[in-house]
Amino acid sequence: MPIRAMEQADIYDVFLLYQDIDSIINSWSLTPFFSLERFQSYFNHSQCNFVYCNDSGTPKAHLMITMPHNPQYQSMVTFGITVAKECRGQGIGHQLLKYLFQQVKQWYAVERIELEVSADNTGARRLYEQFGFTAEGVKKKAVYTDGKFVDVVIMAKYLPNDN
Repeated sequence: MPIRAMEQADIYDVFLLYQDIDSIINSWSLTPFFSLERFQSYFNHSQCNFVYCNDSGTPKAHLMITMPHNPQYQSMVTFGITVAKECRGQGIGHQLLKYLFQQVKQWYAVERIELEVSADNTGARRLYEQFGFTAEGVKKKAVYTDGKFVDVVIMAKYLPNDN
C-alpha cells in the first residue's frame, strides 16, 4: 500500500511538499521560506501523520489527523492534506480521504470530522463534498495569503454512531 505512517526519515521529503506556493497558500500556518527546524516543530503528540509514497518510497502527499487539545472537543478530529504539485489530479487526495476514514473508524471514538479550506480551493472542496462533507460556515476574509484576504469555509462530516 502506498500510504503508511510517516517516519522521522520522511520529514525532509514532506517538508519539500510544503515548499510549493500552492501548498503554502493553502496551509495557513506556514509562510514562505520557513526553515526545516520550524517545520519539524509543527509535529506533536496530538497528531497522526501519514504519507502517500511513489514506487521508490518517496512521500508525494501528506495526511495529518489531529485530535483537539480541549476536552470539550474530543468528539471530533480535524485533518489536513497536501499533495505534490506534479501528482495532483491523479486520485491521491481521494485515496488519502478513504484512508482517513479507515483510520478514524479504527482508532478514534469520534462523531465528527472537520476541516477548513480556502473558499477559492474549488478542487479540494469538490473532493470533500464527494466524501459527504458539507459547508457549515464561512470565516470572511479570515486569512491573508498571496497578497489578499481569503474566505475560509468550515466543512464537516458527521459519522454514524455504531455503538
